[in-house]
Amino acid sequence: MKRKYFLALLFFTIMLGLPQAYPQTSFEPQNLGDAVNSEYAEVNPVLSRDGKTLFFSRVNHPENRLGEDNSQDIWFSTLQDDGTWSKAIRLSNEVNIGRYNAILSALDDGKSYLILGRYNKEATRWLTPGFSIIEQLNPYQWGKPKPIKVKALKRMNKGSVVNAYMSPDREQLFIAFSKKPNGKRLSIYVSTRKKENVYTKPKLLKGGPKNANKARSMESPYLTEDKNRIYFSADYGDGRDNFDIFYADRTDDTYQNWSAPVKVTDTINTPNWDSYYKMNAKESWAYYSSITSSIGKSDIFRVKIYEEFPFVRLTGLVLNQADQSLMLEEREYEILVNGEVFEEMTIDKESASYAVYLPLGEKYTLLPQMENWNGISADIDLTSIREYSE
Repeated sequence: MKRKYFLALLFFTIMLGLPQAYPQTSFEPQNLGDAVNSEYAEVNPVLSRDGKTLFFSRVNHPENRLGEDNSQDIWFSTLQDDGTWSKAIRLSNEVNIGRYNAILSALDDGKSYLILGRYNKEATRWLTPGFSIIEQLNPYQWGKPKPIKVKALKRMNKGSVVNAYMSPDREQLFIAFSKKPNGKRLSIYVSTRKKENVYTKPKLLKGGPKNANKARSMESPYLTEDKNRIYFSADYGDGRDNFDIFYADRTDDTYQNWSAPVKVTDTINTPNWDSYYKMNAKESWAYYSSITSSIGKSDIFRVKIYEEFPFVRLTGLVLNQADQSLMLEEREYEILVNGEVFEEMTIDKESASYAVYLPLGEKYTLLPQMENWNGISADIDLTSIREYSE
């Protein structure tokens, strides 16, 4: 006569109650909270290449170098072990040199950054609009910013606002500026590297059919790692408070021609101003600024784009059904997943326990199997789970 035994899942009710046990919230925009955000405006989030430091600009904060009157300084926060961000701290005056300071891009050496402005050799005084590259020498010290030369930019850029993004390999530089004196309606241009810290004359980005609705203003460009898609924020006629985030795909090798812009249609865009969309190096998370549901004038949010480790870690015990005792004496069993041996299954027969990482998006049946015993299966449904859980 065959005896019966079965799998008892650790936290059994949790495993069978996935929606309650595993709230899948990261795919909804998350305000980074008061450790990063404040009553002031936080804009232009940029992650270090290792994803452990978040840089951003804070506007008119009393601790800024030039105080509360028309100032913008770079602040930063570090990623903690529990996945939250530390209390933001203002960067030193080695980086916050001028009145309007911003880190615009993280470069692929892991220690260099594109910053706003051109400065004197001593790095004590702002000289002209434009851009520089600065290197972080160690966690507490920065080098002197080195100006980059963009042909004709000084003559072309006459507006009151400018922002930019440099590809991590430094080959492409996207700049949003206005040709009109004191203009605030920006267009995006691309400049390519000729040699170290020298770039070609900016060329206007073009995209879509000739009769496509043209944006009144476009800002905060960001190029994906594969260089095939550009994200930006634009006003298509609804006013400054209705900037939304769009993307377009590259159509040739000039980086000048792009597909018709497409509005990001997930939960990121709101009826209000949304801008400064950028991703981490793995492009699994996006960070951006919005005035919707903000603590202050604008806040930094993040949203998960995809799960980097798309598994659920399942653990449990192998029990004798008759008396609920651990199967410690009988050790010739195996556990099948959907009727097959699962190589990733780990079984510790000393403790009659098991552990396995199951890919998300599927249904599974786990069945203990041993000669002269009847195994009782357990079913797990992971079709609605989108994030790593355990």
